[in-house]
Amino acid sequence: MANVYLGQLITELRRKNNMTQRELAAKLNISSSNLSKWEHGALTPGMEALGRIAEIFQITGDDLLHPEETLQRLQQGDVDASILQTTSPTKSSFFKRRWIPVLSFALVIVLIFSGSIAVYLLRQPRYVIIDEYYDYDGPYGVHYIMNIQLFGQWDWEDIDKFEGKMRTSWENHEFAEDADAVEFRFYRNRDDAVNRVQPEQWSVILQYPYLGTLY
Repeated sequence: MANVYLGQLITELRRKNNMTQRELAAKLNISSSNLSKWEHGALTPGMEALGRIAEIFQITGDDLLHPEETLQRLQQGDVDASILQTTSPTKSSFFKRRWIPVLSFALVIVLIFSGSIAVYLLRQPRYVIIDEYYDYDGPYGVHYIMNIQLFGQWDWEDIDKFEGKMRTSWENHEFAEDADAVEFRFYRNRDDAVNRVQPEQWSVILQYPYLGTLY
């Protein structure tokens, strides 16, 4: 019985769009005889054919899967007339729903990847020099002090790399040429660096001429 209602629905859609069996058959890439069998309920279109019909007449897959209800609404004028315009068809919701799971999965993957990149970047050791000033310390003479705010994950290896880089710059007279020692004070809290409080975590002192590193 469902075949009969589906056939009647295809016939009704075709007629409301002023299409002949030959014209619709050409759009569906089938013979006119096969289309006639569909319309008379002798044959049932496959899922691929139903998708093409939905696209041509701009209706949903549900409309075709429930032909009796759709036929009634179509005959009563409850179906929006815009779905019968076939001059510039777009993808029907029959196909859109098939892409929803794929697009949702792709979105989840993108979000996970983006989150992983963000976490990775946040964990990378970074720093900002907040304050630089001179101070006098009897045993070491004149100190050039840098208050540095740390971001990300730091360990002693990272501190050593930073110390080596800055020591090379200092010995090349790129900064603090008149200092007897350079001290790096590391902070997590910017206000502590600004207020020059004693650092809780690390403090590195370089002596010149280079005699070693004091932590």
